Amino acid sequence: MVEEQNMNSPFTREPINETTRRYLVNIGGEGRLDGGQSLRPRKDDGFPLRGDTSFPLWERILAWCRYANWFGPDYHKGRYAGHYYMDGHLQSRVCLHNPREGFEFAPVTEQELLHVEEAFGFVHPPLLRDLYLHIANGGFGPGTGLIGIPGGFCYWLWRDLRYDRLMKEHLLEKCTPIHGEGFCERTWPELFAPIPFDLEAYERSHHQPNRVSLVRGEWPTCFLNISESEGDGSYYVHAKTGHVYLVDNSFDKAPLRDGQEVVYELHRQADSLEEWFERWLNGELKDLFFHENDI
Repeated sequence: MVEEQNMNSPFTREPINETTRRYLVNIGGEGRLDGGQSLRPRKDDGFPLRGDTSFPLWERILAWCRYANWFGPDYHKGRYAGHYYMDGHLQSRVCLHNPREGFEFAPVTEQELLHVEEAFGFVHPPLLRDLYLHIANGGFGPGTGLIGIPGGFCYWLWRDLRYDRLMKEHLLEKCTPIHGEGFCERTWPELFAPIPFDLEAYERSHHQPNRVSLVRGEWPTCFLNISESEGDGSYYVHAKTGHVYLVDNSFDKAPLRDGQEVVYELHRQADSLEEWFERWLNGELKDLFFHENDI
């Protein structure tokens, strides 16, 4: 059914070719989905539309999925348990979808997208709208897969204004009976009692830095979780500026900002979602980490 909805592209789905097949890594064994699997764009995979800007970027991304016969994320974690959305709530389930059989989630409608934007007071960046409207409601692309709007792919979701209320309900239901009242608020203050951080204003006043530090409780407004990295951290796009960041908290010793302990560091990955996805499609995407001297 999803395949039929995506046939508005001039590119037909082709069987995976031998050049591409050698990049398919089945950690769990050939043909199995209980281990990690990976298939991502490579510079020498023979994809004929690489760099052909006469086609919209979303159409080239869809064409690559069909060319590779891979409709999942760069890194598919196998039969894992993750978040999914049902009946207005976040729940957990084991992922059983086979990314060789098509996209797991259908594209959204313009009305569904507008409903989310009006409810939360922001507009998705243009490319993100195209991906949701023309390809699928998440579940494909860089890292562990593009996060969709509610009703789509959200297995590896963390902080996202589209899901914050649902995530809080989920954590309270899961953690309070075990750890008691107040545990969630103490553990995740940036979710339960966030201090709004105006990332756009900070960028302007600090001459567009490559690294931004957040202290306990701070979280940027209009910050959308787009995927989890295969390494450390998660990818975010700022809905107003379109800048893409990797949010990291894996440092061994927390640095200080104005005498306060830093909890998260935001590393600029690209100036736009288009730039980030072009690098991915060209097989050139890698996580960028910046140190104090690089800022």
